[in-house]
Amino acid sequence: MEVIEAGVRAYGLIEPQIYEAASVVYSARRSDEAAQAVWEDRMAFLRENIQRVMQRLEGEGMLADGWTVEEATDFTWALLSTNTYEFLWWSGDGP
Repeated sequence: MEVIEAGVRAYGLIEPQIYEAASVVYSARRSDEAAQAVWEDRMAFLRENIQRVMQRLEGEGMLADGWTVEEATDFTWALLSTNTYEFLWWSGDGP
């Protein structure tokens, strides 16, 4: 569980610092191939790291019953997305 807490804490510190740049790349990706490549690379990197955590949790018997590694990875990846950060910020619940 400590690995999840550390990861979420790191996300909470990093996302506010990269949000503006990430938003520009996210918006540009529809019309700029380089931006699309950067976005895909960063999202793949994030997802791979999350998947490693979920595999570790599964190996330790700590993955919630009924969840596969893939499902837990997808859910966490979406939860820690730039879009989710933005939605929380807009709602007044974010930083």
